[in-house]
Amino acid sequence: MSESLSAVRFIIASFLFFIFSSNAFSVETEMSAEQVLARLSQAMREQNYQGVVTYEHGGRLETMQATHLVLDGVEFESYSHLNGPERQHARMGRLVSCQTLGGQLLSGGKFAAGAAIARFHDHYQFYVKGYDRVAGRKVVVMQILPKDNFRYGISLGVDVESGVLLKYLVMQPNRALERIQFVAFELDPKFSPDEIASITANASGLQPCAEPEPQAQVPEALSEWMPSWAPPGFVHVSSKRTDQDGIVHTYTDGLASYSVFINSEVVASDDESARIPQGAAQRGATLVIMSLQASGEKVVHVAVVGEVPQLTAAQVVKSVSLTKTATN
Repeated sequence: MSESLSAVRFIIASFLFFIFSSNAFSVETEMSAEQVLARLSQAMREQNYQGVVTYEHGGRLETMQATHLVLDGVEFESYSHLNGPERQHARMGRLVSCQTLGGQLLSGGKFAAGAAIARFHDHYQFYVKGYDRVAGRKVVVMQILPKDNFRYGISLGVDVESGVLLKYLVMQPNRALERIQFVAFELDPKFSPDEIASITANASGLQPCAEPEPQAQVPEALSEWMPSWAPPGFVHVSSKRTDQDGIVHTYTDGLASYSVFINSEVVASDDESARIPQGAAQRGATLVIMSLQASGEKVVHVAVVGEVPQLTAAQVVKSVSLTKTATN
């Protein structure tokens, strides 16, 4: 009898030890927002995964099959639309060792644009809200909230196991603008040789590591028309001229970006302004706002396209004018 009792006690003690030791080892260390972002930045470039993604915007729902493959240190992405018109997109990405401009700002880097210093953390607040489930997987939920009204807020759902972004939500204070999330997700799938050949064959060319550096000065040939205002924290990263779009100036704060298109060729010499596209349109978080801007007798067509609120874009449009150099 005593031997049976001892055996029962041993079993109970072993069971309790197993329960408590398992709980001890399963306690998760809370990650900071910076750690979540650092892991996310690395995982999205280095992990292999595939799944079904939904994209919600303006009451519409699009569904895509998404594939991400890293082969010999190079990223490949493939997206196939599962509803609506049959469409497929593929991209051969940059080397996984590349550092993006946004990644540098996320990691606390700073850039000088003239006398200004843009720091990502100066304009956003980071909160780790806790945990949720997306596509049947545990995610850590992090919010990136703006400190002003010039930019949108973002909510991220990052897979705890892999660090891959499974949910991305762009928000205004009173509504969601767009939501992208996995509804089915497979980490490290085993691609067949035929699948690898299909993914890599349809991809576009390799993107170079170099990112556009914030420019202290705009090339003189492109500085005739310029916006005189940019939201705090946004830095000018590039300017170019194309036959179709005219002059294009691009700005970013490391998370959001917008481009200013300035075209004098669109404006007719006679009074045909009614035919010239003006107004605003929005698809998810991407806004397009167009207007005519006059400086003296000269008139140009201005369009702002980007991931910023309409009041921000409208203020950028109104600030476009002839520079002093051009008027002299």
